[in-house]
Amino acid sequence: MAQFTNPLSQKLFTKSKYRTILLSAALFLTFDLGVLLPNFLISTNLKQDAISINLAGRQRMLSQRMTKALLQVKVAKEVQKELDTSQQELKKASQLFDDTLTGFEQGKMVPGGDSKPVFLDAVETAKSQGIIVKAKEIWIPYKSKIQAIIFAGDNLEIDVLQDAIAYAEENNLKLLDLMNQLTTEEQQVADNKANTLQLIQTIGLGGR
Repeated sequence: MAQFTNPLSQKLFTKSKYRTILLSAALFLTFDLGVLLPNFLISTNLKQDAISINLAGRQRMLSQRMTKALLQVKVAKEVQKELDTSQQELKKASQLFDDTLTGFEQGKMVPGGDSKPVFLDAVETAKSQGIIVKAKEIWIPYKSKIQAIIFAGDNLEIDVLQDAIAYAEENNLKLLDLMNQLTTEEQQVADNKANTLQLIQTIGLGGR
């Protein structure tokens, strides 16, 4: 005996089937978007964190480079050589240190590791912010003493130079330690984000 299908029932069944397919597709896309969007955002942040880590490491080097430049100015002064070369080295190192420290504090464009401009984000954690505050307490008077040497040119007085060197000897290692702490903290921030990204990717793979 031939079976007759109610056209209305068949139409409703077809609509229900397509509705289920569309709903499944929508849920799949929503899930994928929920994984891909955080993935993209965290990956972008990790690129910025790499810049922060690199420049925090450079701050350590610059803190030592400034001390070396001060001593080079002293040697040049003692042997009565031209001071300009050593003063320019001191100027270059101190300006770069100052710009980068401001970048960590406020966020700004600074010369990157290859001297090309990069945007340095302000530090995020309370610990990093505290490190910047302590570093600035040392840096502000240090910067003033360095500028006095640079602006003096060949008329630099020995007392001004000795004052700056004495300050550097007292605070150089403190500044270096703070920049070490900053590098470590920025690395920890990046590691935490990388762990979060790995977790999201694991959940994404498990949900497929």
